[in-house]
Amino acid sequence: MTTNTSIVVLQEFNVPPPLLWKYLTQLEHMQEWFFKELKSFETVRGFKTSFAFLYNNKIFTHQWEVKDILPQERLCLGWKYKEYSGDSEAIFEISSSPKGSIIKLTANILKSFPAIEEFSRESMQSGWTDLIQTRLKGYLSSL
Repeated sequence: MTTNTSIVVLQEFNVPPPLLWKYLTQLEHMQEWFFKELKSFETVRGFKTSFAFLYNNKIFTHQWEVKDILPQERLCLGWKYKEYSGDSEAIFEISSSPKGSIIKLTANILKSFPAIEEFSRESMQSGWTDLIQTRLKGYLSSL
């Protein structure tokens, strides 16, 4: 995917913002809906973690860094892959809504990724939409 490209996904939840923040940032919850391979996570600026994820018979070692944080409102993760060039960030913003809260995910490509199917706009849009609108929503519905 090319530089200066953004993907935005919105989803409303029937939980208040502090509870949505908990499900978004606490390791035991992140492992249930986000990536079970995630072994550590802290909501501290500068915190780094990495984990390998197998997709389409390819390894993608995610390298995350907490770039910015405003508790219960905003989390910005730097997002790279050990095996591939490119750089991105994922910004999660939580706001109140009449039903509870809304999450806005913005994935920004800062440096282009290789021209392979997994990094196509369609693949990345589908992945983020699935994570937020299917997996996170389904996880919250199951609690």
